[in-house]
Amino acid sequence: MNINSIKVINNYKNYNYLYKGLKGLALYKNDFITLLSPFKELYLYLVSISYQRVKLLIKLKRN
Repeated sequence: MNINSIKVINNYKNYNYLYKGLKGLALYKNDFITLLSPFKELYLYLVSISYQRVKLLIKLKRN
């Protein structure tokens, strides 16, 4: 899965997650989150965890 392209995936609670790379916007429960540099490290950590969860969901869907 290419994280530089936009992916929309429904998770187990039917919330829409939209990812556009690690430096883009994150859409979570219809709230736009803009990220400033002091929070960049935390954001990258959270996106990394979320991306791993998305990969797991895709893998589970395929099986």
